[in-house]
Amino acid sequence: MALFNHVIREANAKIVYFGPGCSGKESSITHIYRKLIPDFRSSIKALALQGNRMLFYDFCPADNMVEGYVVRFHLYTVVGEVLSPSTWKMALKGVDGLVFVADSDPSRQQENLDALDELQGLLVSQGSGIDQIPLVMQYNRRDIPDAVALDELQRTLNRDNVPGFPTVAATGEGVNFPLSCLTRMVLANIREKLEVQAQAEIKAEEEVKVEEIPEPSVEIEAAAEEQIEAEVEAEAAAEFPPMVDAGEAVEPEATAEAEVEVKEETEEEEQPEPEAPFWSEAEEENQVEVEEAVAPESTAEEQALAEVAPEAPYWSEAGAEPERREEVVPAELVPLVGKEINLELSGRGELDGGRLTIPVTVTTGIERREFLLIISLDAVVPPEE
Repeated sequence: MALFNHVIREANAKIVYFGPGCSGKESSITHIYRKLIPDFRSSIKALALQGNRMLFYDFCPADNMVEGYVVRFHLYTVVGEVLSPSTWKMALKGVDGLVFVADSDPSRQQENLDALDELQGLLVSQGSGIDQIPLVMQYNRRDIPDAVALDELQRTLNRDNVPGFPTVAATGEGVNFPLSCLTRMVLANIREKLEVQAQAEIKAEEEVKVEEIPEPSVEIEAAAEEQIEAEVEAEAAAEFPPMVDAGEAVEPEATAEAEVEVKEETEEEEQPEPEAPFWSEAEEENQVEVEEAVAPESTAEEQALAEVAPEAPYWSEAGAEPERREEVVPAELVPLVGKEINLELSGRGELDGGRLTIPVTVTTGIERREFLLIISLDAVVPPEE
C-alpha cells in the first residue's frame, strides 16, 4: 500500500522483484540502477538476513506528478536461494507492485511454479493476493539455446494474463520494459486512491455545511400572525384617527399646574433609594487593621540582607562540571541520526536454536527501512565495570 506524505505531497510506492533463486533478480535491479540518473536515485543498499542478502534502493523519475503528488519508487529483492520465508515476508510487506522473474531453463520450470505458489501464499497471509496487486512477468535468460518457448511460459505461469516480457538480465536486454509497464500500473492505482480520498473529503465538508432547518411550530405561526395583525391595526389607527361626534362632551385639557404636580410625583417615585454598603464602617476599620497585621513592613536590616545575599548556584563550586563524552555513532546508522525514528514490529519473532530473529521496520520521515534483529541467547556478555 502506497504511503502518502501530505505535508510535502509525496507518495512512496514499493516494488518487489520475486522469483526462484538465481533467476536474474539481482542482475535486473542492478542494471536498472546503473541506467538511472544519479540525481534521481539513492545509493543501493544490502541487508544481511539469515544467510541471504536483501538489496533495495529508491528513485524518483523526473516530471512524475500524480494529482499534485511526487511519486517515489522503492525497489526490493532477495538474492540467491531464500532459506527462511520470513525474509520474503519482510520484503513483501506493503508491496504496491510485483515483477515475477521466471527462468527460461527447461530444467527449472517446476521451480518457477513453486515460486509462484509461494508468492501467492505469502500474499494471502498478509490479507492480499496476486490478483489484487499489479503484476508483470519477466521471462529471463532468453539467450540460452534450449530456452522454453514464450507461449509455453505464458500458458503455464501467466495464469491471470498479465503483461509478459522476454529479457536477458546478464546483458540488460529488455530489463527496462517490465519496470516501465509496472510503474504505469502503480501510478494508475495511486491516482485512483487520491481521487477517492478527494471525493471523500469534499463529501465530508458538504455534510458539515448542510444544516437541518427545523419546521416552525403552530404556536410560533400563531404568534407571528397576531403580531402582523397588531402592526396593521397600529398603522391604520395612525393614518385614520377616530372621529368624535358633535354631541359628545370633550374633556378639558389638563392645566399646566396639574401637569407639574403629576411630573413631580412621578420623579419622586422613580428616584431610587441609596443602597446600603455591604459592610459597615466598623467592619472596614477591622479589615484594614487585619490587613496591616498580616502584611507588616520589612525592616531595614532585612532589606539590606536581601540586597547583599547572592543567589545560590544550581551546582556546588566544589563539584566538577560533568565530563562530556562524544557519542560514537556506527557508520551504518549515520543516516538515522537527528531524525524522528518510528520502530515497529514487521512480524512475529522466530526462535531457531539459540538465536531469536525479530523483523522490525524503522521509519524516519518519508524513508522506510526494514531490518531483522537477531539476538543470541547462548552468549552472556558480562557488564562493564
